[in-house]
Amino acid sequence: MFDLFAPGVYRLTESYYHRAMPPNRDLAPPARNTANLPIPPPLLYFIPFLIGVLFHHLVGGDRIPASALPAARLAGALLVAIGVAINVSAWIAFHRVRTPVMPTKPTTAIAVGGPYRFTRTPLYLSLAIIYLGAALLLGYLWPVLFLPLAVVLIARLVIAREETYLEGKFGAEYASYRDSVRRWL
Repeated sequence: MFDLFAPGVYRLTESYYHRAMPPNRDLAPPARNTANLPIPPPLLYFIPFLIGVLFHHLVGGDRIPASALPAARLAGALLVAIGVAINVSAWIAFHRVRTPVMPTKPTTAIAVGGPYRFTRTPLYLSLAIIYLGAALLLGYLWPVLFLPLAVVLIARLVIAREETYLEGKFGAEYASYRDSVRRWL
C-alpha cells in the first residue's frame, strides 16, 4: 500500500488553484461605457414614496378629505394612465433607434422621436407623473410632499450624469438636441 500524502505522490509542488496566473489583458474589466449611475432611477422615486407612505402610517393627518377623495382618485387614475402612456412611448422610441432602455447598458443612439421631441427625460417625467397619481389614488398627501425630493435626486444623481455621458459620447449631436429640447417640459 502506498501513502497518498507522501511527497511526490499525487501532489504538485505548486497548487493548481494557487499558482500565479500570467496577466491576461482580455480578462481586465472593460472601461465603463455608461452614465455609471449610483442607483437605479426608479428607486429614487420609490424610496421617497415609501417614506411618504410610512409617514402617513406613523404620523397621519395627511388624508385627502372624504368629500374630495373621489375627485382625487379620478385625477390619480388619469395621471397614472398618462404616466404609463408616456413611459411606453419612450420605450418604443428607444427601440426604434435600437438603443437600450436600461441605463446600465451603453447608449448606441440618441432617441429624438416620440416624447423625446418635447422632453429629454420622458421616462423620468413619466415616473414623476405616476408617483403623483399613485399618491392621489391612495388619498395620501405625505408622499406628495416628498415628490420634490425625488425630482431633485433624479436631476442631480441621474440626469446630470446621463447628460454628461451623452455629451461625451455623441458630442455636437447631443449638444444640439439638448439645446433644442427642454429637460422636463
